[in-house]
Amino acid sequence: MFVGRFPRARRVFAPYLFAAVCFGLVLAFSESGIGATVDTEAISLPRIPPGTPIAESPPTGWTHLVFKTRSELASGDRDQVPDWAADLTRVLFTAMVARVRSTQVEGAVIYRLEKVAIGLGTRIGNRDVILSSDTQEALGANLGPSSG
Repeated sequence: MFVGRFPRARRVFAPYLFAAVCFGLVLAFSESGIGATVDTEAISLPRIPPGTPIAESPPTGWTHLVFKTRSELASGDRDQVPDWAADLTRVLFTAMVARVRSTQVEGAVIYRLEKVAIGLGTRIGNRDVILSSDTQEALGANLGPSSG
């Protein structure tokens, strides 16, 4: 019911739902004794390098664009905030990319997740570009007061 009424929610929350299901499966297998030990040490994901353009396909050096999301207010919510505030909700996007490698083992193709990275970006000119607080001004995003 929730997903049917809010199609954008399905696109935005699908990657998080997938991650939650995977995490649940890992916990279920580890508690049942089926799997080995689970390393629960928190680690930071690598960042997509600032300046990387993110289109509708993976950038150079990556095999998959896992997701690219930009916040959007629903029509009922948009009517309740000033135009400038609604515009700010669409300024930034988040992206996750992955690199998968395949190898042949005894005639079967085996796929291995080699690396994932995340990033935050904005539209600069006619491209969506990953940035950081240190690089946003030099990349031309000009998101805040000048540091100089």
